[in-house]
Amino acid sequence: MRLQPIDVYILDYFRRSARARVDRGELSGYCETYECTDLDQSIDRLEQCSMLRRISDGREWLELTREGRRFAGLAAAESSERLEWAEA
Repeated sequence: MRLQPIDVYILDYFRRSARARVDRGELSGYCETYECTDLDQSIDRLEQCSMLRRISDGREWLELTREGRRFAGLAAAESSERLEWAEA
């Protein structure tokens, strides 16, 4: 599957923020240059190619999978994210 520019933009957001999990609302606020439908379609594409998953605990979280972390260059962030999530 070939990634679209918005897909790369989203994965790059994870890389620049050095996190493997972000709040969906935070990402929406960051991606103001794209329409909501474009963002939703991109999240669906990234889920379909196993780079991202949605988690809901009253809030909607987007979390990179192992493949997504590798693609975004965040393989080392996995252990620190797991620790932060367990403490929350």
